[in-house]
Amino acid sequence: MMIDRRSFSPLAAVVLGMLAGCGSRSAEETFQFDLIAGFPLAETWSETRHIDLGTLRSQQHLESGWSDIRWDKNRKVNYVLADDEEAVLRFTILRPRTLIFKAFGRPRAPELVTGHVVEARVNGNLVAEWVVQPNNKRYRVRVPEGLILSGENEFSLRFRPGDGIELETVSDGGPRQSMIWFSLDIEGPKDEEPPTVQVIGEGDSILIPWGTRLEYYLRLPPESRLELEQVKFVGNSAGSLEVELKEDGVEAERMGNVDSPAENVEIRFPGDNERVVRLTLRAVPRQAVGSARSGAIVSGAVIRAPNPSKAVQAARSSSAADRSRSSRRIEDRNVLLYVVDTLRADHMGMYGYPRPVTPNLDRFAAGATIFDNAVAQSSWTRASMASVFTGLWPVRHDTNGRKDKLASEALTLAEVLNEAGMETAAVARNWNIFPTFGFAQGFDEFRALQRGQSKQINESVQYWLQYRDPSKPFFLYVHTVDPHGPYRPPEKFKQMFMPPDETPLDLDKHPGFKRTKAMSEEEKRQVAEHLINLYDGEIAFNDSMFAELLEMFESRNLVEDTLIVILSDHGEEFLEHGTWEHGKNLFAENLNVPLIIRFPEAGHGVRVQQVVQHIDIMPTILDWLGIPIPDVVEGRSLLDLIDDGHTGTEGSRLAFSYLELDGLPTRSVVDGDWKFVERLRGDSEIWSGLFNRKADRGDEANVIGSNSIRARYMSILLDVRVQEGNLLTTSEAVLDATTESALRALGYLQ
Repeated sequence: MMIDRRSFSPLAAVVLGMLAGCGSRSAEETFQFDLIAGFPLAETWSETRHIDLGTLRSQQHLESGWSDIRWDKNRKVNYVLADDEEAVLRFTILRPRTLIFKAFGRPRAPELVTGHVVEARVNGNLVAEWVVQPNNKRYRVRVPEGLILSGENEFSLRFRPGDGIELETVSDGGPRQSMIWFSLDIEGPKDEEPPTVQVIGEGDSILIPWGTRLEYYLRLPPESRLELEQVKFVGNSAGSLEVELKEDGVEAERMGNVDSPAENVEIRFPGDNERVVRLTLRAVPRQAVGSARSGAIVSGAVIRAPNPSKAVQAARSSSAADRSRSSRRIEDRNVLLYVVDTLRADHMGMYGYPRPVTPNLDRFAAGATIFDNAVAQSSWTRASMASVFTGLWPVRHDTNGRKDKLASEALTLAEVLNEAGMETAAVARNWNIFPTFGFAQGFDEFRALQRGQSKQINESVQYWLQYRDPSKPFFLYVHTVDPHGPYRPPEKFKQMFMPPDETPLDLDKHPGFKRTKAMSEEEKRQVAEHLINLYDGEIAFNDSMFAELLEMFESRNLVEDTLIVILSDHGEEFLEHGTWEHGKNLFAENLNVPLIIRFPEAGHGVRVQQVVQHIDIMPTILDWLGIPIPDVVEGRSLLDLIDDGHTGTEGSRLAFSYLELDGLPTRSVVDGDWKFVERLRGDSEIWSGLFNRKADRGDEANVIGSNSIRARYMSILLDVRVQEGNLLTTSEAVLDATTESALRALGYLQ
């Protein structure tokens, strides 16, 4: 069964925690989440047969003594460390019987740990002792029926030194006894399939067999309540339906029991604040588990809440289909979209950077609106700019590969503006968005500069301004690349941030991963510092060229009638997460980008804290011009944030990002103060991280271990987005020798 999302904006549905329907009252009055319609988004738990220990789902099994999830890049597998003297996990067995346990693992430091001993215990009872082997090994043990409980059980792994062998510690201070564990399999002889939770009848009921449970990860509004139209019990056992809520860092709370067949059951969830929770429905038998068709049947299960949060109201009131200010006139209104390639927000004065790299942009921003939480849709140019120009998330526009071309069926910002009567022009220096890759759609003129810096871009803009049609409003897209590697600012700017007492390294681009790997930590620091000095010089040069461009507009009296949007397509990494440049990950240094918008009539001096993103650029420009926003656009206009002078974080919008350049898709979602990043291999998660952006702007501290419920909720948000699939279908661009050579020199082709 699938959820019918046609009646809802996908973004609104996500903000509501996968809203699945409308209540009996109006949407303005009632939040509703239909558990049965939302069943595909739920997790079902029956007997434990296999635990893939390196996945987010496995976190519920890990009781104590385990590390966070890690990724072995050499073996291409994820794992956890049993990095305490005892590591404990939980598992569920419905019918006690003799079981075979197979634990798959290896020592962290084989050369020193081989010969030590791992004790395996079930519910505190010693069941095996395994001598540690140096390589990957499946440690097998048979556990008799008498040691197994009906319901939850504990399996623990205890490490102890071998006879006469002393333990040592590793250089990072961790214990040498750390064991790497990949998985645990539990099976019985001639096992039958365990009963599972399932939708039954006409798709209007859920059967929860005895001993199993059903879990939803939700954003729960205040004063929520669970309404159950009917609960009945079937089969040859009796029991009850338990309803439980769990938040990160808080003990699970039993919210209610249904002990006998009932109709119109209501269970209230206290709380004055919106919160992310795990809602569990568990069928608990009073005696031995019966057949697979025995258990609780739940019908008409719906969560309702009055007075939806500001986030919900924002999602509903700002849907792309309804956003238009038709009273505004396009005549005498111009738009300048100024993109500074590879510019990190945290390297600009207005965002707190201590170096004087952007004095001109800082002065301009003081009379504009600064967005403090702008998120790029990807970490490389073509995917990000396709989102800017279409208002679509990367998975939807499908322009994500090294040779991908934006589909001709795409409805671009330039096309909409051209159709509305604006003169459209582009002056760009980045090969990734040249006409070869489909970005000229809708432009009357597209000047693709194959060489030069912002000085040459300004000269081209000046020529265009001189000869454009003055009777028509215009949309001008300017794409500069000064901060992009290799970092070669003019000499004046090259020396601007170099230490006077040091001889600079003869290096203007990253040294390559092989050379980096062979460097000491001090050498890496020196190289990164040197490249950052050059990078800042490039930004300072670009800043001076922006001042020149702005003066060009002022001399023609264009500023007061022009919406000026300044942004970057992505940031740049200097080994913060182990790599150089960009297009390698979705961490803060790549996704936290500047966004400054000067609206001629409003928003001067305003700082907006809400999360915004690239797909919001197109609807914002159209909204300001009074042009109806196409239904297909997924972003939302930012004008309401400007009109309200909004500086809080209430109603924060979700920002989704995506990267798929080299076969390992990476995706992320920002939800207010939280960010979740997930790397996949096929459909399998190989690494995930959760970061608190309020305390950790650099995505440095992975807190997934203590916030697994929020992490799982945000992972589901990403699943919903990805499952929507592509709206457009890309094709492979035909590259001439010049384009191919240029892209290879920039590192975009191998």
